[in-house]
Amino acid sequence: MKELLLLGILFIVIAFSMEYFLKRKFNIDRKGNPLSKSIKKRQFILLTFCFIIYLVVSSTLIFQYDDFNIFFVIFPFLMVISFIRGFMQWKYNRNANIWILETFGAILFAIMFIVIALVVNSNLTFTEIKSEKANKDVRSFLYEVEYTEDYSNENLKHKVLYKIRPDQKYDKIQVFANGAEVPFQTVSGN
Repeated sequence: MKELLLLGILFIVIAFSMEYFLKRKFNIDRKGNPLSKSIKKRQFILLTFCFIIYLVVSSTLIFQYDDFNIFFVIFPFLMVISFIRGFMQWKYNRNANIWILETFGAILFAIMFIVIALVVNSNLTFTEIKSEKANKDVRSFLYEVEYTEDYSNENLKHKVLYKIRPDQKYDKIQVFANGAEVPFQTVSGN
């Protein structure tokens, strides 16, 4: 999670500083020389169509997959929107150079999508799994989590499910990852 926060801050700093640099280098004024009304209408229709597709795709994926990460739809949507706006500016308002900022934004979204996808999808390995009986009504499971970027181990590409056969019925089961208690996502059983 810290990595994502740092990447987000880095993304914002790069975006603002590069936009400032590009505006000064190419003398870009976002307010000056806007698109004509008919072109704005075309752009609005195109962006609305993209937004509807985004809503349908993201809703379908969210309802179909419980563990779907919406990030994998938001960033591509933002990339497409920036590319469309950049193309419209390049095609109909090339002299204003606003298309440079829009295209840069789309490229930056693409880079951040790839980098964050690699961070989000880094694999977990569980080590030192222990089970302790805190008292007669509480059972605790403790494990250490390590992240890896090494995808050569085929066992790391699959989710891990554990079947626990307790020696008695417990009122409370606790799970600790790296010493901190974590909630269950799914618990089922007889």
